[in-house]
Amino acid sequence: MSPIADMIARIKNAVARKKKEVSVPHSRIKQSVLDALVRAGYIKDYVIDDADAVKKSMTVGLKYYDQGRSVISSLVPVSKPSRHVYTSLCALRQRTPYMGVQVVSTSAGVLLSDEAVVEGVGGKVLLEVK
Repeated sequence: MSPIADMIARIKNAVARKKKEVSVPHSRIKQSVLDALVRAGYIKDYVIDDADAVKKSMTVGLKYYDQGRSVISSLVPVSKPSRHVYTSLCALRQRTPYMGVQVVSTSAGVLLSDEAVVEGVGGKVLLEVK
């Protein structure tokens, strides 16, 4: 299982059980993805726990509406180790808001699909959030 898919599974399981926060192992790519999710407003924040220097972890604060429904309704990994999915700038421009947000790994860093259009770059689609 890829590290990003593992993080997605942990977040989805925590959302299904209405947890306020979830712990995931630390890596720079996961940290970049979480930065993008914070910018999009799907999670509250995250904190890097440095208690053990060998195994760092991140505590992710999940976000819910007033009725108790999660802000994240769908979290799907797109690229897998066996199949990498790339997208062009033209394909990102054709996306509409009801399709959700894609997190894209580009030459400018890990960006949301809207930010990638503004930057004028395409890249590898890591995950899709609705």
